Order: sequence, then structure tokens, then C-alpha cells
Amino acid sequence: MQATDQVGNVGPPASSIIIIDSLAPTVVLTVPMLARTILAVEWLGQDEGSGVHSYDVQYRDAEDMDWTGWLTGTPQVKTQFSGLFEHSYYFRVKARDKAGNES
Repeated sequence: MQATDQVGNVGPPASSIIIIDSLAPTVVLTVPMLARTILAVEWLGQDEGSGVHSYDVQYRDAEDMDWTGWLTGTPQVKTQFSGLFEHSYYFRVKARDKAGNES
């Protein structure tokens, strides 16, 4: 492209590259046990386009089966979870990239 002012002066040519990021990031979740009631919850996302921006992490106790929002919009990739003895917990994570795509 080139710009022209009101009196006809033409500026030097300029160019730009536009990359459209329409692919969702991917994310892997691991939950090793640290102690009887403490879990190390870790996740890692990858995005080849704009890069991972944040994560939403949820958990549920098998006793009630409802998902509970735990971390929302967090940039962190690990934390610890303290649960109740002899309960089963499930975790899921969603990654969001800088273009707004979600896994």
C-alpha cells in the first residue's frame, strides 16, 4: 500500500502481514498425588498462533458430580489441591489463547 496526501505527494510503499489465528490451543493436565489428601494439579497449554493467554480450571468431587470453578483466567500452570480423605476428584482445564480461541 502507499499513502498519498491532499496535494499528491506519494509516500514510500509499505506492507503488512496479517495472521488470522482461528485454531484453539491444546492443553494437557496431570494430577500426581503428593500426600493422602493433597494433589499437585499441573497443566500446560500450547498455541502455535497467538500464544496461550490464560486457563480456567474446574474440579468435581465424585460425591456430588457438579463441576466447581476453581481458577478462572489464571496464567499459572500448577497449584495444589487439598481434598477429603477417601473422595475421588476429577479435574478439567480450558486454555484460552490471545486471540480468544478456547480449547
